[in-house]
Amino acid sequence: MKIGEVCKLYNISSDTLRYYEKIGLIGEDPVVQGKREYAEEHLATIDFIVCMRRSGMTIKTLSQYLKLYRSGESCDEARRALLIEQRDELVKKLEDIQTSIDRLNYKIDQFDVIVKAEHNL
Repeated sequence: MKIGEVCKLYNISSDTLRYYEKIGLIGEDPVVQGKREYAEEHLATIDFIVCMRRSGMTIKTLSQYLKLYRSGESCDEARRALLIEQRDELVKKLEDIQTSIDRLNYKIDQFDVIVKAEHNL
């Protein structure tokens, strides 16, 4: 798959994708005969990278995770720990977002009560 197709598929810029390549996240170089050609294994990695970045995982943690992944089974527990840490951070963010939604809903309800009361005068 060509770079433009990959970028469109994952809704990322070509600069972002090239950056991921440059810092070694993608793994094996996708350049074939001077042109970028992404194979299935590249796409699986890119899919994971995009998902984790959208979850808030830092480049540093993502790089660490992928390094552990490429090191083999001896690093499984360390990888698992990183994933658990990321999940726990997301759960906390989700709780914070729910608190904010609840507060907004309350304010909207109060606003509606006040406006209705003003119009009934």
